[in-house]
Amino acid sequence: MKIALVEDNGLHQAQIRQEIQNYFAELNEVCELRVFDNGSDMLDHYYSVGGYDLLLLDIQLPRSLADTFTMPLASMSNVTSICGTPRGAGAMPVSWNLPRVLL
Repeated sequence: MKIALVEDNGLHQAQIRQEIQNYFAELNEVCELRVFDNGSDMLDHYYSVGGYDLLLLDIQLPRSLADTFTMPLASMSNVTSICGTPRGAGAMPVSWNLPRVLL
């Protein structure tokens, strides 16, 4: 599975990366995770690699950054899932359990 994470906070990047790696290791599955600090970089890379299966987006990115990729994402037909990651708001615990049926 190819996953892109857009998160501008380094600590949150590390926490989410670790959770995703643990999840796929437990399933004994391969995951290609790419982390981006902003939506512009993700979009540039998205088009060059042919897309991702899952996009995890920081829902608290500054408005100008969110505007950069909101409309292009709406037109991407081969994206399976787009999820917001509210970790910075304290809405997501440091440790989370992803359901096995997610994938």
